[in-house]
Amino acid sequence: MPTNPVKSLSRAATSTFESLAFLVPEEQPAVGATLVPLAAGATVGWRGPFGGRVTIGVTAGVLRAAAENMLGASAAADVRTQHDALGEIANVVTGNVLPLVAGATAVFRLDAPVVAADADFAPRDGEERRALVHLRMDEGDAIVAFFQGAAAA
Repeated sequence: MPTNPVKSLSRAATSTFESLAFLVPEEQPAVGATLVPLAAGATVGWRGPFGGRVTIGVTAGVLRAAAENMLGASAAADVRTQHDALGEIANVVTGNVLPLVAGATAVFRLDAPVVAADADFAPRDGEERRALVHLRMDEGDAIVAFFQGAAAA
């Protein structure tokens, strides 16, 4: 059964940061969340019963710590590798949140992650921001947004 998008996004993002990046987030009030100074961002779009995207932005400490925990300290020194790690986190969050929001039988096709900027936290034409989650970790902050658009096969 589909659930609330905010709770679903929080659950998917928290479990992904914990299991993939070994970072332990706590949800914070989302009010003013987009004012956090983000070092990097990634967006994953999808098509299916409805279209949309998930956008993730993180502070520098989370970006580096996630890459180190996922790939090792020597690999994480490269900025491009850090962005690749964030893209993978965005991909997994997207894959985990869609069944929670749309139900387990819905089928979606995910796009490859792309670099996101601050403007990607605002809805695009035909989209509605259904959820915004602010996660705080010892290493810094992450902002995660869920946008839903019209049906897209």
